[in-house]
Amino acid sequence: MTYSWDDFLKNELNTKEMKLVLKQIELERANNDTIYPSSEDVFNAFTYTSFESISVVILGQDPYPTKGFAHGLSFSVNTAKGRTPPSLKNIYDEINRSFQVDLPVNRKLECWATQGVFLLNSALTINLNKKEHHLRLWKNFTNKVIKYINDNKESVVFLSWGKKAHEFTDKVDQKKHKVIKTSHPTTMSCKRSGVGYIAFSGSNCFYDTNEYLISKNKAPIDWNKI
Repeated sequence: MTYSWDDFLKNELNTKEMKLVLKQIELERANNDTIYPSSEDVFNAFTYTSFESISVVILGQDPYPTKGFAHGLSFSVNTAKGRTPPSLKNIYDEINRSFQVDLPVNRKLECWATQGVFLLNSALTINLNKKEHHLRLWKNFTNKVIKYINDNKESVVFLSWGKKAHEFTDKVDQKKHKVIKTSHPTTMSCKRSGVGYIAFSGSNCFYDTNEYLISKNKAPIDWNKI
């Protein structure tokens, strides 16, 4: 049996629950609430990374709250304008440290997505007028996404960044997959460790991801690709 995002989304988006979620977000947009990303970008993670190609899942929290930044791929920035988000800068600092390179920050991460890195946020949208409201709206959907990958793929690395992400990856079968739990890469959290997770900075999560993929005869990710 073959599995695809088309089949998954066709089933899930037609459930009563998800119809209500999408209707709620539509009503909030109609009421002029500030919601990111735009409607056409909400499901970009599923467009850029086919289900068949997934070898890594990067699970963040919610989209960037800055106008023009969020475009449906976690941690990716859709514009060259404005300052680089601290979390993305810290991500590249960790890549540079792990691989002993000196890469500039690549703000758009499609180059990872097309290699099989599924860039998923715990909530696919954010309402600036109601902080964390959309995390609750999307919770069941995101749990189903993670379960679909867990059940129907083998040897996937889950990079679970931050406590919100940890809640979704706790049920991943670690006999089939690898879960690397760290703090969130935002400056406030990146150097903190806690019960069951290590600090993002110095975690070697990108290096360890590739080592695991190679051990499973899978192609490593070219994190340096632009």
